[in-house]
Amino acid sequence: MSLPDELVQEMDAAIAQGAYRGRSEFMRAAIRAILLERHAPSADHVHGSITLTYPHSQEARVSDARHAFHDIVLSLMHTHCEPETCMDVLLVGGSVHRIHELQEVLARMRDIHRSHLAIMA
Repeated sequence: MSLPDELVQEMDAAIAQGAYRGRSEFMRAAIRAILLERHAPSADHVHGSITLTYPHSQEARVSDARHAFHDIVLSLMHTHCEPETCMDVLLVGGSVHRIHELQEVLARMRDIHRSHLAIMA
């Protein structure tokens, strides 16, 4: 496997901080994370979270999207990270397809800074 020197340095720094015991453990964790994001779990009903950050001015649009998926949004935590930046953590439960649909709607919204789905099958 070949990696750019800068990426290897960042990986080694994470290992040195004690996050991983070595490069192999680091790579296993990275591969698992990527595969889980790309492939839906086989379970019909799953739970997870969607974390997103966005400008305060977009709060109403995010709320509208969230309400359109009221059947799978089980809980919400909202906070102001900075004066003009909001962060939401949505706890979701339901069909994998429906959860991915919500994630895609949120990720495609204009001005969303970051959006991350974690499914816990």
